[in-house]
Amino acid sequence: MTIVTTDPPVHVLPPLTRNGYERTPEAEADIQTALSLSRSALVKRAQVRDKDHALFIGEEALVFLIRYYKLRGDSYVEGQLCEVLVRRIDGTIKKWMREVGFRYEDDEDLVSEMAQEVHCRLFGGSNVRGEERREGGILDLESDKSDFAQARFWRHLRFRTLDVTRAAGAQRGRDRQSVEVSTVNGDSAEDDAPFEKATPLGGWESVTPWEALTQEHDDDLLRAAVRELPNHPTPYRDVLRLRYLEGWQIEADDEEVVTLSSHFDKSPRTISSWLRKAEKQLGDILQQS
Repeated sequence: MTIVTTDPPVHVLPPLTRNGYERTPEAEADIQTALSLSRSALVKRAQVRDKDHALFIGEEALVFLIRYYKLRGDSYVEGQLCEVLVRRIDGTIKKWMREVGFRYEDDEDLVSEMAQEVHCRLFGGSNVRGEERREGGILDLESDKSDFAQARFWRHLRFRTLDVTRAAGAQRGRDRQSVEVSTVNGDSAEDDAPFEKATPLGGWESVTPWEALTQEHDDDLLRAAVRELPNHPTPYRDVLRLRYLEGWQIEADDEEVVTLSSHFDKSPRTISSWLRKAEKQLGDILQQS
């Protein structure tokens, strides 16, 4: 990352390089102002959370600044800005999780772990298959995968949250199925056998066909391909969009949560079958593009 300073002092910022993304004029203005501040003044100003306040610095600009100060080796300012960003997003992440059936008051530990995994994916990126490392997050200066966070931060965060809620929902379904099978086989579902809980860095990392596609293609390209899916007579486009782009669950214990099964009035087995066929068609569309 190189910043050119002109006279009079206007910082010429490096452009985003991924998929044609561009910063908004507001983000550019916030960055220009922030770079003119002292370290202490910047940290103090970043703590302003009222979006209508004249001193507010937007999240897109914060992402740039975190990367900028990391590149300069200024771990203090980098760390302070990371903490500011975490405080801003935590409530929103949990709100989005509640919308798809993961409520903090029902399972405090699970929701806290899920929120922590969203933070890990935002800052560190996704796990690299077959390796114990992550790439593509805000703090990965070798990657431009987080460019979207400088262009549309909240949409970028929404995608990362949906990744985690989908994986957690799939794990919940596997756990429920395991209990049902044990009960059918004559085993008590409430015995004292040890229960291995899935963790964000472990059991939630199994790669589904959809997740494999997200690792290979940009968000905008995926969305364009989803729009090409047929929707009649079987609503492949809608079921895949609602499941993976909107975060709906296939089924839920809470009757107040609208699920794919209730929305389409079909069994979970049918919905799962539709999703598998939609994923295959989506892969074919992406291969041809």
